[in-house]
Amino acid sequence: MKRSPLKRKTPLRAKRLTRKRKKKSDLQKRKDKQDSQYWNNKCHAAVAEFAHKSSCIICGRVEGEVALVAGHHLIRKSKSRLLRWHPMNIVPLCEEHHMQSVKCAAHSENVLAVAAFVEYLKENYPRRHAWLEENADAIRQTDMRGPIEKPNWRYQYTIWTDRTEKLDKGI
Repeated sequence: MKRSPLKRKTPLRAKRLTRKRKKKSDLQKRKDKQDSQYWNNKCHAAVAEFAHKSSCIICGRVEGEVALVAGHHLIRKSKSRLLRWHPMNIVPLCEEHHMQSVKCAAHSENVLAVAAFVEYLKENYPRRHAWLEENADAIRQTDMRGPIEKPNWRYQYTIWTDRTEKLDKGI
């Protein structure tokens, strides 16, 4: 190759071959964080859909026979973020057994009705009751061993959608 007789005043710079990373959108940041409000909302919707398609664990009635079947949290959502959407924490209950019954209701003003619900859970769902007893005092607190354990709502969302699909298929 022939060289040009012209001389450059400044030498040629080598171009960088690295590309700049594209910044993540706010939505993508929320999706990447496993305990974000995005996944909380998704879990809430998935649990509601699952409950609406399930039958009450006490009387066995489904939505249509009763006005509403809702997912009852055995451990309150406000008490533990870690267990908020845990599959063992939520059971489907009809509106009567969720709030209104005087004999057996999870959120009744009658203490005996709540005790009857816990007793029913103990007799008919011993594994779930044992889980409840084990985790009843599980409050998310700071720990001297390191960072606080964060819930994986992204994974729990997949569990609830799988359960809903199984209900749709009749499995």
